[in-house]
Amino acid sequence: MVFFALKWQKIKISLVCGVFFVAGLVTSAIYNDNFRVYELNDIINNERAWVSGQISQIDIKNKYAKLELSNPTVYSDTFDALDYKYVPNLLVSTHSSRLTEAKIGDQFVAQVLLKKPSGKLFADDFDYASYLLGNRINLTAQVRGDIYITKPAASYTLLQQLKNYRFNVANKINNYYEDKGVSGLSIALITGFRGYLDNNIKDDFKYSGLAHLMAISGMHMAFLAGIVFLLVRFMICLVPVIALNYDSKKIAGFITIFFALFYLILAGSSLPTIRAFCMVLMFVITLLFNRSKLALHTLCIIAILILTFDPMAIFSASFQLSFSAVFAMLLYNQLKPFELHVDFSTSAKIFRNFINTLNISIIAFTATMFFVASHFSYISIYSISANVIASILMAFIVMPVLFVFFIGYVVFDIQIFANLNQYSLNLLIELANYFANFDNASVYISENYSYVLLAASLLILGLIIFDFNRKYLLSGAILLVVLLIPVKFNLKPEILELSNSSVALRLEDKYVLLGDLSKRELKKVSTYYHIDKIGNNLAKNCDSSGCIYDFANQKILQMNEGFNESIEDVYLTDYIVKDLTE
Repeated sequence: MVFFALKWQKIKISLVCGVFFVAGLVTSAIYNDNFRVYELNDIINNERAWVSGQISQIDIKNKYAKLELSNPTVYSDTFDALDYKYVPNLLVSTHSSRLTEAKIGDQFVAQVLLKKPSGKLFADDFDYASYLLGNRINLTAQVRGDIYITKPAASYTLLQQLKNYRFNVANKINNYYEDKGVSGLSIALITGFRGYLDNNIKDDFKYSGLAHLMAISGMHMAFLAGIVFLLVRFMICLVPVIALNYDSKKIAGFITIFFALFYLILAGSSLPTIRAFCMVLMFVITLLFNRSKLALHTLCIIAILILTFDPMAIFSASFQLSFSAVFAMLLYNQLKPFELHVDFSTSAKIFRNFINTLNISIIAFTATMFFVASHFSYISIYSISANVIASILMAFIVMPVLFVFFIGYVVFDIQIFANLNQYSLNLLIELANYFANFDNASVYISENYSYVLLAASLLILGLIIFDFNRKYLLSGAILLVVLLIPVKFNLKPEILELSNSSVALRLEDKYVLLGDLSKRELKKVSTYYHIDKIGNNLAKNCDSSGCIYDFANQKILQMNEGFNESIEDVYLTDYIVKDLTE
């Protein structure tokens, strides 16, 4: 009987896996045939045309703005002649001063210059075209003429009103604070708009390993849901008639759903936020129906639902980072109830909570470092230490104060809450700045070396989750080795092949460019590889003899006529005859 029971169990597992596999094939086929967005033909690039559509999104960054048009109409003979011309969304760029009266839901008409989204400039570059395709955008445009904006004939829908409220909240916060670092971070944490963030603060958060705090995700949703849940339960307990006759947990959970849904819409409904909201929703449903709470099952169900409607999401950085971190943390927490505690003193509880926070930070870092390195080619050395402190700040200061700030200032215009919020966010900004200023705070990781990090992460997760002896010592040793190698050895590519047929060659820590690049492209390369920023336009200073650009010294150098453009010859500095910047 035992043999047949085990055999039937294996058959059931095989059947379930087969059903999911077939369902995946079917949903992917349906998605590819009906909903997937593909690139347009290159012939549409730099085509002048008139476009019209309904504004579905507005994003302002200083004096520039981008708006998204849903189901746009493109008035162009070239566009009409395309074999494939499905454009579900159009991204339009213009000056923010021209959109002062624009609202989500308005009809937008303008004369524009059509642009295909640009791909990678170099191998490690961010693939902007793929990113936009993942967001169902395969065409962009720059306004090159008049703009006409008209209000809808009927009133705005409820969803449009909420989205416009989101935009109004961002403007109110931005207009109040003189410190744009605080205003930008407040807007990012409340509305999800990151265009208001100061570039220096962005860099500090990125280099310190705290960049995930600027993007609303599960941590923010969990803190908000926890605050609302505890507040509602506390208020119910103040009314004995309700507390003694009704389940305060169920009432608090039901109310928490509406606050979480409001935050989901206010934050822009990004993929990590949707995942976090679904986790809260499933938790409350199990609470209402008195069912057991299996967080790992819930996470898997949510992943399946998201991939059913958008199979391409599995390739996005947000999906991989969000689900890998949460999966590893839930797997760790699932083993915690089996621990036996004999000391329940206050000091022991504080120590256990600190160790638990440290474990979660290590697990989140190790579970995501492969995906971070694969997508962004950089990892933060001090990320674990920074996140342990940041988690405490977020839980006990930043998020509670941010919640009070939204209610007190954004809703009721009480300025003291704005001052309190400024103080709390400055603590977070200073923490990011502190860790970002360490030497080698962020190191470059090559594509091949990212697989070394993958092997290390799996090994560390196994040590911690299965509670091996001396797990911290072994995990620390593994991390020390794999992170010391990119610090001590320069893993940046020796030959940087650029998409416009130019080549940049690495000489120790310097890059020398052979070919032509625009000012924007030069800045992109220098910023990515942490080289001093450049203000020269190489293309405007070169003649037919050819030029090279010395990134480190910010100088354009011209070579002899008849110079043989081979890799070996570039190392011979005798060929350089003239400094064009002098």
